[in-house]
This record gives sequence, C-alpha cells and structure tokens, in this order.
Amino acid sequence: MNPGILSLVLLVIALILLASGWKDVILRSISHKGILLFFVLWLGTSRITVSHDTYKLNLSFILIAGLAVTLLLRSSGVLAKLHVVSIGLLLGSFYFLLKELLSKDPVLIVSRPDVDIAVVLGLVAVLLRRSVALQLACLSMGLVLGELYGVIWAHKAGTSVLGSASFRDQWWVALFVARGGALFVQGGAAAGKGLLHLLTGRGKGGE
Repeated sequence: MNPGILSLVLLVIALILLASGWKDVILRSISHKGILLFFVLWLGTSRITVSHDTYKLNLSFILIAGLAVTLLLRSSGVLAKLHVVSIGLLLGSFYFLLKELLSKDPVLIVSRPDVDIAVVLGLVAVLLRRSVALQLACLSMGLVLGELYGVIWAHKAGTSVLGSASFRDQWWVALFVARGGALFVQGGAAAGKGLLHLLTGRGKGGE
C-alpha cells in the first residue's frame, strides 16, 4: 500500500465510528466541535505542501504540532504538563531510534517501517497514558519530535520533508493502536473485576 492511502482509510473509518455513536467511547473528553474542526483542518492542510530550499513542509505537520501544544496547555496542573512533555520526548527519541534501527536492519521490518514504528509507539502510549487528551498530546508530540530529530540528523542528505504521506499514515495508525489498546485494557480490567466479584460472591454464598 502506497504511503498516504492508509491515513485516508483510517480517516474514513474514524468518521464512520464517530457518526455511529462511538465518540463517547473512543474520544470521550474531546468535544464534538473540536473533532469536527480537526477533521476540516486535516482535509485542508494535508493537501498543502510548502517548499523552501532543501525543505518541504506539509501543513498537516503544523496541525499535529498545534494539536499537541493545545492539548498540553489544556491539561490541568504543572505536573501533568511536565509528564506529557517527558513522555513526548521519550516517544520522540524512541521514534528516531526505531527509524534508524529499521533502516540499518530491514530484517526487523514486519509490514512497513513507518507503520511498524507507529504500532510500537501506540502500544507504548497505552502503557504510559490512559487519558484520551493526554494520550493524543503525547503521541502527537512524540511523532513531531521524532520527525524533527530525523531532519536535524540528516540535514545534509538532500531534501527533508516534514509531514509526508508516511508521517500522516504513522499518526493515524498510532492513534488507532493507542485508542484501541486503551479500550482493550479497560475492557479487560472491567471483565477481571466482574469475574473477581462473581467468584467472591460465590465464595461468600458457599460459606
């Protein structure tokens, strides 16, 4: 699958899920207006690429960076903000490390390098943050920083692209993995509590 197609497919799936009433399950703390505004901006910015010397910038990159900053500023408390920044820095470093590792050892690639990295980052985000808004902030910040690290590292290797089709695929895959993983963990925890309650109730009934 060519880069860029996956993000479009996931975008359509997201729209279908949200239109089907899954908004309060998937993106509970995000307002309807915020979601609608993001989709409108995404459809507009992803079509615009600005070129300057050896750099190309797709405006979706600015949108994702703006999303990370907005969600960070909306988080309550200094400690929460510092936690998000620290996780974002960690994910960005991990992103860059995985990208370099897969480029040097292709045998580790499962599907596509960018998709594999996005899956790993999404799973890490599940372990570190459960809040929807903060999870999105950490992921977005991590991907943006990871891209910037790569551009700084390879600034003499030709034209650098920020917000490429591959980057857009990564963001959507990481988002789906993180939200799907969080729902799976929540469902497993609820099922475990229910089973424990059932077993406890039976134990008490047998006394």
